[in-house]
Amino acid sequence: MEIKITPMRLALVFGSMVAALVSAHVVIQNITFLTGDKLLLGLVPLFSIGSDGNLPTFYSVFAIFFCALLLTLIARASRKDCYLSIGYWCGMALVFLFLSVDMMLMLHERAIEPIR
Repeated sequence: MEIKITPMRLALVFGSMVAALVSAHVVIQNITFLTGDKLLLGLVPLFSIGSDGNLPTFYSVFAIFFCALLLTLIARASRKDCYLSIGYWCGMALVFLFLSVDMMLMLHERAIEPIR
């Protein structure tokens, strides 16, 4: 089974998701600021781009994990061509996997206080 992933399709999907998240953030922030409406205050943290543990963070985790998956596929494909580059691509996949887990579990946030 062959799955074709075109760069244009990926750019459209990921770009659409970013546009939707940014638009939701801007609209909710503006409505809350302009009207002082307390009704939307529950949505502010859910779509806030500057916060963690919400939909934009989930998107970031998904995007970084997807990069790790693509790097793994590249490593697997490079196995046929050159054995020397497998370690490079696997290493990059592990770095991106760690970054997605770090973003999901907010490990970098927990490390701020002990490091200070």
